[in-house]
Amino acid sequence: MAQGLYAREMTRQVYAHLASCAEGALTGGYTAIVDATFARHEDRAHFKRLASHLGVELSLINCHAPMDLLRARVAQRHGAGRDASEADLAVLKWQATQREPVREEEGLKTIEVDMSASEPTPGLADVVARLG
Repeated sequence: MAQGLYAREMTRQVYAHLASCAEGALTGGYTAIVDATFARHEDRAHFKRLASHLGVELSLINCHAPMDLLRARVAQRHGAGRDASEADLAVLKWQATQREPVREEEGLKTIEVDMSASEPTPGLADVVARLG
């Protein structure tokens, strides 16, 4: 079970804060990009309702890579000692077991991005073009 920063209540608070920030940006006439895992249906549904309420389009950019590559990247970041993220291999494993796949009935515009490439921003140009 997740603890600390990854406990259910903390996650709920973080997503509520992200929604509030996104709403402020959107009502101010700006585009909002929310960087979060959106691993649970509940979190995605909250933002879908917000987008509907504000009359804006919502797109989910679903980044994925093989688990072995994700483990290597997390280990490398932590080994360098300069990682801003507190997520370690245990968090990665926990997140993988808790992830709720995006279902068609959620009605989300989803952009799939394979993050396996070695360049810093694989697929970025494609994502920007598909956001249109």
